[in-house]
Amino acid sequence: MNQLRPNVITVGVQCFVLSGSHLLLGLRTGGFGTGTWGLPGGHLEQGETILEAAARELAEETGIVAQSMRIAVIGDPIVENNYHLQLGVCVEKWTGNPEVVAPNELGELRFFPLDDLPAPLLISSAYIIEKFSKGNLY
Repeated sequence: MNQLRPNVITVGVQCFVLSGSHLLLGLRTGGFGTGTWGLPGGHLEQGETILEAAARELAEETGIVAQSMRIAVIGDPIVENNYHLQLGVCVEKWTGNPEVVAPNELGELRFFPLDDLPAPLLISSAYIIEKFSKGNLY
């Protein structure tokens, strides 16, 4: 995880991968949020677009290849999340079977009903999942 740097806002991308009315979440095993469930994702790297970063992070963590995506949710930077600006990307079409590709980051991947998500949720995922569930899309 990037260290908090004064006057810098890190851009995070988190992927909404749906199977019917079920949302894919991973149990975090390393770094910030260990022991919480969160959306697959990570940070924008130098030279990447938002959608490129989302596709890369999704493949690195789950083995899923995104075929069609769109930015769905924009979350405001919040103090509790070290001022990370979180962008929720809806993965509209994808191939592959979700599997833990990065065991140092995720211990488990599962689809959960949108109306029965596990606890605790990663703080940044909880915030944008709530916005997504309420239809607060951009």
